[in-house]
Amino acid sequence: MATTNIYTIPESYRSTWDERMITAITEPSAGLTDFFSTLPETTGKYVEMQTSGTLAIHRRTQRHEQKQWQEPKFGKRRAHPILFAATGSLSEDDLILEGKLPFSANTISTMLYEAAKPIPDRVALGVVVAGYETTSSGEKVFVQTLGGNCVIAPKGDKSPYKSATLNGQPEGLLGVNWTGDNGTTAEEFPIQPMIGNVLADDYSDYSGTDASAVFALNMKDTNVIPVNYKGDETPADCGLTIEKIMAVKLILMNKFVLDLGEEFCMAITPQQAQDLMKLDKLQNGLYGFQLLKDGKLMTSLIGVRFLVTPNVPLVDISDPDTETAKWVRACPVWRKSAAAFGVWDSPKTEVEKLSGYYDTYLVSVEFGYGSCRRRPNEILCVHCAEGQLSQYSSVKDPFTAPSAVS
Repeated sequence: MATTNIYTIPESYRSTWDERMITAITEPSAGLTDFFSTLPETTGKYVEMQTSGTLAIHRRTQRHEQKQWQEPKFGKRRAHPILFAATGSLSEDDLILEGKLPFSANTISTMLYEAAKPIPDRVALGVVVAGYETTSSGEKVFVQTLGGNCVIAPKGDKSPYKSATLNGQPEGLLGVNWTGDNGTTAEEFPIQPMIGNVLADDYSDYSGTDASAVFALNMKDTNVIPVNYKGDETPADCGLTIEKIMAVKLILMNKFVLDLGEEFCMAITPQQAQDLMKLDKLQNGLYGFQLLKDGKLMTSLIGVRFLVTPNVPLVDISDPDTETAKWVRACPVWRKSAAAFGVWDSPKTEVEKLSGYYDTYLVSVEFGYGSCRRRPNEILCVHCAEGQLSQYSSVKDPFTAPSAVS
């Protein structure tokens, strides 16, 4: 007689669901926008701010001297929005046929919100994730030419739609801002230090055979602390150091903005946080610094608050005409009133049943942000060396480079 049991014991084993979903780890927000001033009005294709210049005092030279008047100078600065969106799909059949799958439209909505968390930080910094290339069909696709690091977005269209590669044009702390008489003049943040009274062309101007040139760093007008700055010591490439932070303080004092009642912030990556924790002076309280407590990095040092985020960009400080790049980390320093952030469209979710399909639902999120510099002279940038960056020396243009570099 034929048996009706066609399974062995191991084949008849059944699974029991653990209904707790194991979710992916996503990048959180570093909360950079909490340390930006808020744009009061965020409607229209841009928000415009009025600026004013300064007047000079002269010494009188004679009795009955005729007055010489000066016309006050005014200008404008603009912040433009960038619009973002994403959509996830859901099949109702999956929920039926998979059994106890702990999945729903709310799950997709949560995934979209998690993916959106670092976007405000990138808009505030004026950066985009590096790595796009054009396929044979003309499609722009992502490739990690710089290991997924951020770079400062090149000058492009101000429209929130037209720049398909960069998904709009981030401005923020370090990107191209728009200023001038009518708010239409492009203003690029310098990526080189001021040596003497001249902006350096590239790294060779303050390194190489004439390394002493960095001692001529203009400690009033420069917006950049170079990667090889070591205070009074012989210049040499280094990460984040006390000397570089002290240089920031000195420059801000020379610009008359250090003691205006606001804390200065500095965006750093985990690597720069590690640089600080390795310094003997910060581990030994006898030096007067206290940065480590119970083995953890404190939030500030000598009045500079550290905000840790992986979105701090890389910049290439090499000669543009050479084939080899020299990438360094560009850590911005600013105070709240020196930069502005606005929300054009708060994140909102929509769930819709897709017409023409029996069981398909779409879950979408969309939002829009904008950011810009308000006082460029109060924004500095500290260049820091990272050993891992040498692997990207062949990548001169992260937006067109092939995917050979991973």
